[in-house]
Amino acid sequence: MKTKFSYSNICLNEFSAFFSGYDDKKVIKNFVGILSNLLQRGRHGKIHVILAAQNPTAQNMKVDLGNITTRVAFKCAKRNFSETILGEAGAENLSGRGELLFKSSQYDIILQLK
Repeated sequence: MKTKFSYSNICLNEFSAFFSGYDDKKVIKNFVGILSNLLQRGRHGKIHVILAAQNPTAQNMKVDLGNITTRVAFKCAKRNFSETILGEAGAENLSGRGELLFKSSQYDIILQLK
């Protein structure tokens, strides 16, 4: 008998906005903990989490980005946005016409796709 696997996708657009408006550090810490656990354990449960942000800085993201094994960066306005997403600069030099940089744990290099 063949087993069918189902996958779940969760997309959080404007991810950094989830933290704005909350002054209670305990609420933010709880949300960060839940999301970090989801990123860490979700792969085993076939849950794929997509985080999207217009201004991705280390201060805005608030979660351990090390738990994200595959990353995609389109043209970034600033070098530090690219460094936050990929761990190195480069996305700020893309044309903005569908080009992207792809980083995965499967590859030793960052791939540029057009």
